[in-house]
Amino acid sequence: MPDNISKNKDPITPTSPLPARPYRSHKIPACDFCRKRRSRCTQEIADQPCLLCRMHGAACSRAVDKPTATTKRRRLTDNTPPEIQGQQPRPSPSPAVGYPDYVGSVHQPARRQSAATPGFTQNDASNQSGHIVGPAMARDAQVLERCMSSIYNTAVSYARPNPYSVYSDDTRNPVIYMKVPRQRNIAPSGNGTAGFKQFEAMEKVVEPLGPELCNVYFNNIQPPFPILDEKTVLEAYQHDGLPYALACEIYACSLLLWRSSPNITATSRPVPDIRYMWNLTVSAMNDDFLSPNFSTVLACILDLLGRPITSITYNAINVGRVVALSQSLGLNRNPTTWGLDPRQKSLRIRTWWGILIHDQWASLSHGTPPHIHKSVWDVPLPDSDSLLISMPSDATFPSDARIQGAYSFIALCSLTSLLGKILPLIYVLDTQPLESSFRELRRHETALNEWEESLQSWLCPTSPSFERKAAGALNLQLSFLAVKLCLSRIALLEIHRSNESAVDEDKLYYRSRCRKAARAVIDFTTSLERDEINTFWLPYTAYHFTSAATLTLRCALEAENADTAQECVAGAKKLMSFLRRMKNDANWDLTDICLGQCEAVVDRLCDTDYLEMWRKHPHAGQHAGDRINQGNNSSNASGPQFPAHGNGVDHAGQPEAPFQQLPNQATGDPAVDGIGDPSFLQTFMTFGSMPGLMGETPAFPDLWQMPYLDEYGYRGI
Repeated sequence: MPDNISKNKDPITPTSPLPARPYRSHKIPACDFCRKRRSRCTQEIADQPCLLCRMHGAACSRAVDKPTATTKRRRLTDNTPPEIQGQQPRPSPSPAVGYPDYVGSVHQPARRQSAATPGFTQNDASNQSGHIVGPAMARDAQVLERCMSSIYNTAVSYARPNPYSVYSDDTRNPVIYMKVPRQRNIAPSGNGTAGFKQFEAMEKVVEPLGPELCNVYFNNIQPPFPILDEKTVLEAYQHDGLPYALACEIYACSLLLWRSSPNITATSRPVPDIRYMWNLTVSAMNDDFLSPNFSTVLACILDLLGRPITSITYNAINVGRVVALSQSLGLNRNPTTWGLDPRQKSLRIRTWWGILIHDQWASLSHGTPPHIHKSVWDVPLPDSDSLLISMPSDATFPSDARIQGAYSFIALCSLTSLLGKILPLIYVLDTQPLESSFRELRRHETALNEWEESLQSWLCPTSPSFERKAAGALNLQLSFLAVKLCLSRIALLEIHRSNESAVDEDKLYYRSRCRKAARAVIDFTTSLERDEINTFWLPYTAYHFTSAATLTLRCALEAENADTAQECVAGAKKLMSFLRRMKNDANWDLTDICLGQCEAVVDRLCDTDYLEMWRKHPHAGQHAGDRINQGNNSSNASGPQFPAHGNGVDHAGQPEAPFQQLPNQATGDPAVDGIGDPSFLQTFMTFGSMPGLMGETPAFPDLWQMPYLDEYGYRGI
């Protein structure tokens, strides 16, 4: 609808009479609280609080010369003069003063500022985005850019706009961006800004606790994961300049820590419906991807921090699209020599490492190859300059939580870089010689030991001065144990899939290493106190618990003697008991995946006779039904009774899934091939409680028969 047509007019019959507007006296304007809620302000007595303020116990005040944030958003339109837009927030949020790159994707390098040309107006710039030019064509674009630049040829630059922006003039490795359209022609929602409608709904739910919810994020999640610039984000939030999708993500990520704020607890407000809030946030995120820019990358990084974790498919898709968007913006390139403002450089470095952390740890947790490989990025490790924090040079324990978190974040980035070199060993499909594989594993183990030795003493778990309460310390320790567990798994995997014959002593040795690595994760987890569980900000922690539990159960089934098997089961039971207690007492969401997948099988294996049955007959599940029938027909049958095939019922009253054997599974002695019985774990570890996971392996259905496709637009929580 054109701007010059009144919203009250019928678009089909412009001459139709306007409906009568109900009378409202403006002698006494609405108070700030009622105006923000868009509610009727009823003041029964002059100079007294209105009815709604008395009901909510709010301060009844009226700001005559300064409208509220919601009123400003609603009042401003796209045809606001530019000089006014520079003073007041616009419907399309603009960064606050000094707010680097959070909204605009097309920004001129600091070294070259050209006047606006008639062919590229301010309105055109708002609809443009920057896309990096590939290395093969960057030199060609650099030469063309000089011909079209206003610095070298004024006539040409005014005749047609310059489609390129140069960030690095290095002739050997130039960095060129090309201006491309930002969005498709879509029908706008709300006020036409992505996420506006969803943010207003979320703000209505949490008001007036929105600012306090932002403080919860920056006091708990920001210190160990300093991706955002706290000062500029809060300034933009106060001046209505923060992108709506990013504001929605900050709200949603903070909901699990609702009761950690004394100010929120004092209000006795219940926790908002997390499912509803996350669905609004995901909707805002999807709207933002229709016209993506730099703030979309930041919002997606926070979206991947979202908990509780229930939609693995959505998270996997989110990782893929944020990696693709970040590479189109050139975030994988080292910006230290570019002609940008230092704050823009530091923001790009922090953002890239946030993406890399999600990609690498999601690959380890989800079992999918990573999207990012070391050969395609050269961004340096974060330091005090890029983190915008003054870090002391000595090794003393800092009292500031943000400095503690900066040290742990830098260590996590370094550990993530090591993990990125290990992941190809998991997903490579070509079989390599056993000797070369173990040579590479030893190199990674040496690098991991050197990483541990390089930690600050108060950040190193083996040091007597280790500070458990430091921001990010416990999360970093569990991540380190998870990488060690991964190396032990790979070593055992290489033994099994190698074409070379391995002696039994080697297999026993690597199984013992796996047991030790899994036990380290279990012992660390069960040593946690209740007030420490909220320090695990990385959602992939949930998968580390499951990884340790499943490996321990496998070691129990493949153990060389009964004592070792029972010891492994006891360790798994210890982990399940702790996680169940944390779930019941503190409603810890990170326990859901492990409990849903492993608790039932651990309870079964706690039966010594049942455990010995599966250890002595590791492949008997394939013919379990026949053995059951033979045992029922024979009056003098002896030995362990196997569960019936297809019609058995477990201890919870649920029908058991049939025992299945993998198509390529060997049928030899487990002491020789070391495979054990995967059908046991496949049968009893039910994944039905998790969206996108299935307990069995049915034939792949047609696309229109897949129920999980309906959940792509939501988190499914």
